[in-house]
Amino acid sequence: MLVKKSYKTLGIKATSKRTLTITLDHPMAYFNKLVAMPVFMPQDKPFVEKVGTKAYGTTAKNTVSNGAFKITGWTGTNDSYTLEKNSHYWDKKAIKLDEIKYQTVKDANTAHNLFTKGELDDATISGVTAKNLQGNKNLKRVPKAWTYYLQLNQRNGQPLANKKLRQALSLVIDKQQLASKVLADGSTAASSFVSPGTSTDPTTGKDFSKETSTTYKPNVKKKPSNFGLKV
Repeated sequence: MLVKKSYKTLGIKATSKRTLTITLDHPMAYFNKLVAMPVFMPQDKPFVEKVGTKAYGTTAKNTVSNGAFKITGWTGTNDSYTLEKNSHYWDKKAIKLDEIKYQTVKDANTAHNLFTKGELDDATISGVTAKNLQGNKNLKRVPKAWTYYLQLNQRNGQPLANKKLRQALSLVIDKQQLASKVLADGSTAASSFVSPGTSTDPTTGKDFSKETSTTYKPNVKKKPSNFGLKV
């Protein structure tokens, strides 16, 4: 059930013209990283009210930016648009580019072909395309805090509601081989929901990802009886 509350009750208030104070109801060590995400960035209230919340951000003319570049030529549906140097940017003298031409390419193989032809300066690749290009001299790997996993049906009455069965399945899945041989796209095996290098435990100084690691080493020889399972 969705409950609407006044923003005044949410522990958020402007304590000065350029200061926003947020009070949390529980410790959150990664909060500073969380609010750095685009979804938490402040908006220009007068502009948003002028174009309306439904139209805001849907086209270039309905988008405002205080960054080094501003978007032009984007209708909301076209695949090509331009980022032009923002004359109002506070440090515009440090920006050497006048514009950046962008092209939305949904297929990784198409993006690679355009890059090879010199029609793109860079391209994001994934899947089979990335797998086949791991030895390419032009490939640049950029670590990202993404963790993929399989969601198992653990409802009562389902086979995988049995914790021991899930542990047994975990022992026959070699995540290292899955990442390096099957995906083979530069992915690394995950051992925690938290990606490496994302957060440090302030009490120990250690990587939080390693501290919360629950990886089992593959062991296909371990007998089901050791888990209390019947064959």
